[in-house]
Amino acid sequence: MIPGTDSSRPVYTYQIPTKLAAEAEVSSVTLVHLTAAEELQAAKRAGGTDAMRLAQELAKACLHGLNGKTLSPVNNEKEAAWHKLHPKIRSLVLSAYAKLHSPDNEDVDSFLASEVIEAA
Repeated sequence: MIPGTDSSRPVYTYQIPTKLAAEAEVSSVTLVHLTAAEELQAAKRAGGTDAMRLAQELAKACLHGLNGKTLSPVNNEKEAAWHKLHPKIRSLVLSAYAKLHSPDNEDVDSFLASEVIEAA
């Protein structure tokens, strides 16, 4: 667990591929699932209808650590770290966010297939 996070939330650590880690000086990133409130806060920070900005705000919100060190949202450390990240690592974090927060295709298909229609 990462200090300062809800202990019921799992923590996911991803290792950066060796070549990119050497180039970017980041060896791992740690993410957590977002709460509904955190998703809303990220959406407010994104403002408007810019999908890329929303995606970045959501990914940045779930980023909780770099190289095994917790990033503090309080002292703007997380924001600064996000902007310093190599673009390829930001892209990897975006991909990890999507994996963690989106159901698999099978789950979507199963959910939609479970639809029951009732006449009023």
